[in-house]
Amino acid sequence: MAAERRAAKAQAASSSNIFSGAVEEAQLIVWPSLQEAVINTFVVIAMVFVSAAMLFGVNTGLAAVSNAVYKPSSSASKPEASAESGPARPEAPQLRTPPTSSFPSLD
Repeated sequence: MAAERRAAKAQAASSSNIFSGAVEEAQLIVWPSLQEAVINTFVVIAMVFVSAAMLFGVNTGLAAVSNAVYKPSSSASKPEASAESGPARPEAPQLRTPPTSSFPSLD
């Protein structure tokens, strides 16, 4: 088999037409049977689902740990607003008045 491949490659290299070389090389490929192709397809799909499930589990676990570590306690998170005044609003910043200009007017 190896000798056939070497001979085919040597013949393809001596050929000036690249398309005939590609056809000859494609004829040397050992293609899987339909049953092998279907089985390999299902194996790949199963491995994708298993990998996705494992990554989902790791992600969920790390998210739970992150929430437990970085989430502030509920009593210190926000002050409660009374029902009458509505939700608490932050205080508006105090606006500074611009200083009077020391430049002469152009009137």
